Amino acid sequence: MSYRIKSVAALTGINTATLRAWERRYRLVSPHRTPGGYRVYSDQDVDTIARVKALLDRGLKVGEAVAIMQRGEETPALPEAAASTEAVRDAILAALMDFDRSAADRLYERLSTLPFADRVEAVLMPLLRRVGEMWERGEATVTQEHFVSVFAREKLDWMLGFLAAAPADGPEVVLAGLPGERHELGLMGVAVHLAARGWRVTYLGADVPFEDLEGTLAERRPAMVCTSVIFPMSRDECVEVAKRLRRLSPPKTGVVLGGAGIPEALTGSPVRGVSVIRSLAEANGFFSPNGSHH
Repeated sequence: MSYRIKSVAALTGINTATLRAWERRYRLVSPHRTPGGYRVYSDQDVDTIARVKALLDRGLKVGEAVAIMQRGEETPALPEAAASTEAVRDAILAALMDFDRSAADRLYERLSTLPFADRVEAVLMPLLRRVGEMWERGEATVTQEHFVSVFAREKLDWMLGFLAAAPADGPEVVLAGLPGERHELGLMGVAVHLAARGWRVTYLGADVPFEDLEGTLAERRPAMVCTSVIFPMSRDECVEVAKRLRRLSPPKTGVVLGGAGIPEALTGSPVRGVSVIRSLAEANGFFSPNGSHH
């Protein structure tokens, strides 16, 4: 995956001016340059910068931290970061259950070194699942569930806005909720994944009538359209939806039907030209950055 400097700043907590200074003074990383002169950082570059940031947080000076990295000495390991992420996520949920938004926001800032896709998959989606399960067991009220959902939606919306501010040169993808489907946070998570990979995301939100979606697709002719199914559907219902989406989409537009509402028995391509996935975990590695999906 590749990142522009603004994205790297958001992911690592190091501002753009400091990143440029480190590049000049320490040659910590050597990002590639696009024909337009923009810096493009790799996953390894982001990991290196994040590890230097972790060393700084332990009290080292930047020169000392860079020297440790250049000598190949032991640095904060990713498993430690993963364990920390889980602990912070649980603390965020506890704060939100107490309606303490300021505490939740402060805790969330501790995850600033996580790539956006990891924030979605390891933090925000698990938060939503946990509070949903708690509500089903009578351990959370409707107001608590809504409070957590608002928090997650605002974080997803911010990430989408941040990524949209940097011009993307990848293929276009349209994301739209099915008619009557009002749950959209999973679809927003997919939008973040795709935008972070360089797709040009056109996000239409929840409950989009088929007729309006057809008109938008006919006008824009995107490389792909993604829809979301949250409420459980039967296999036959999903197949009918898949067929309709295929009919209303331009011939060269790939169609993806995703979401937890799809029955487990329905995977792969039940309709020619339509791919089915049930979760973000299944989507990992599914969307290629070259304008197609596989």
